[in-house]
Amino acid sequence: MRQAKRWKVLVPLVGLLLAMGLYAYAWWDNISVGWEKIWNYERPLASAQPFFDRIRDADRIVVRDGGFNCCASIDKNPILFTVTDPADIQDVFSHIQFVPFTNALTGGCMCCGYPGIDWYRKNRRVALTAVQHGHGIRWREFGTSYSGPFRHYGDLPLTIESSIWIIEWLRRHGATNDSDYSEQRLEKLKQIANRLPVTD
Repeated sequence: MRQAKRWKVLVPLVGLLLAMGLYAYAWWDNISVGWEKIWNYERPLASAQPFFDRIRDADRIVVRDGGFNCCASIDKNPILFTVTDPADIQDVFSHIQFVPFTNALTGGCMCCGYPGIDWYRKNRRVALTAVQHGHGIRWREFGTSYSGPFRHYGDLPLTIESSIWIIEWLRRHGATNDSDYSEQRLEKLKQIANRLPVTD
């Protein structure tokens, strides 16, 4: 009788440990970095320069009908459009401008963002990012002010001019599936940028 009770405790416990191990393995495989680096992400970067250094030599930009990979795999996200012309890639690069970097700005919302924008160099993805509501970019190494290894990404706000440019760029390529990229929102941002009264 005592042995049967022991099995009733051991079987669920072993099952729980196996499930935790599988989850940890999938999580580890997804982010492809070591524990030390994960914990260091909790200490936000001193500037956005590492991001620019990472994407500077990209030769392809892929914009996905999806967001960041914080909740699920992005492997099956449909591709909205791809940019391969060096001049166009440089144009995107030069129009990404962030507000002055502080740790207080690296929290962000809990959604995965839309759309996903991935940067490639010689068929290797060098940065997986997502646009957050048209006014920020999520990248894993921006870090976060949240504690623990399960929130290992951060959002960095764009300047309003950069937000306007990126929304217009996405709209030109047909990425208008989200209300954050509507004509009405774009007009409001332009009014704010020009210090005009905002109209509904």
